[in-house]
Amino acid sequence: MADIENQPIHILRELRAAIKALDDKVDRGFADTRSCMESLRQAINGESVLGRYAASEVEERLESLEDRVSKLEKAT
Repeated sequence: MADIENQPIHILRELRAAIKALDDKVDRGFADTRSCMESLRQAINGESVLGRYAASEVEERLESLEDRVSKLEKAT
């Protein structure tokens, strides 16, 4: 009879362990997801800075060419 009375306690302990394992797994998953998102954010920021640098360089070259064309137009 004692085993029948203790059976719910054993089941509850097993459930507690299973829930704890699932909780740990979910926490690891969220940590991995946060890490991936942070890596992506850093990559996007780096691409953005690189893009602005490249655009600035192109803008400078265009201004230089416009100045040269303007001087040639005035010379003719």
